[in-house]
Amino acid sequence: MAGSEVEKALTGPESVPIERIAPWCVNNDEDDANTAKVECKAAETRAGAAHYLTHVTFSNNVVLADQSLVLLDDDDNIFFGPIDLMVEGDNTYSKDFKYPLKFPDNKGIFVQELVGGKASAVTVYLEGFTGDNPLG
Repeated sequence: MAGSEVEKALTGPESVPIERIAPWCVNNDEDDANTAKVECKAAETRAGAAHYLTHVTFSNNVVLADQSLVLLDDDDNIFFGPIDLMVEGDNTYSKDFKYPLKFPDNKGIFVQELVGGKASAVTVYLEGFTGDNPLG
């Protein structure tokens, strides 16, 4: 029909409503020169609540070494990455998630450099929200 629109039924992850408790953004440096993970967002202590990641940016501006970064939870489960930033510096990787990336309930978000010992300097910027379990 002319002038009408057809709506597609939502059937995937976008169809699950999530009670959003609070939006947040964090800016952190991963510059510890080793492979220890660095906390970016502390675990949500509210029962049944989780962090949902909607945007990530990694950047480096120091010419020290190639870097391979991952985002993981308290239990060292990798949820995003590895993202490689090259030795030349002035590298930026940025991504908006079409569907929020859910971390496990009551777990924090960490960044970790997979290759350490090079005195690397990386800026990590994350956006997201804390939400209760999907409603339903």
